[in-house]
Amino acid sequence: IATRLAVFAQFCFHSAIAFLVLSVGTPSVNKNTIGFFIPRGYTVQGLENLNVSIKNVLGSYTASAQIVNNVLYISSTKIFEVCNAGKNDWDKILEIYDAAYNFSQTKLVLKKI
Repeated sequence: IATRLAVFAQFCFHSAIAFLVLSVGTPSVNKNTIGFFIPRGYTVQGLENLNVSIKNVLGSYTASAQIVNNVLYISSTKIFEVCNAGKNDWDKILEIYDAAYNFSQTKLVLKKI
């Protein structure tokens, strides 16, 4: 019976997706920048992992990191260029959100010189 319920739930999910129109509100741009002072005698490892760029027809996600005068600046920009996306565009929306999530899980290490 568990298998039948799983198949039924999957059918219902796919049937609901067939009529789904995803609304992202209005076309928007979200920009964030933070600065982190690097203590004297330390270096940053993993900086290259913070440079991300994803772009598709619905929007983009870009993140970058740079060190200026011993301050680490991390910037991210998420752009949605449309108001609504159909079910066929779901993977493109997820591509943007996945890039943002993966960026949020990136780790940096401060290493003593």
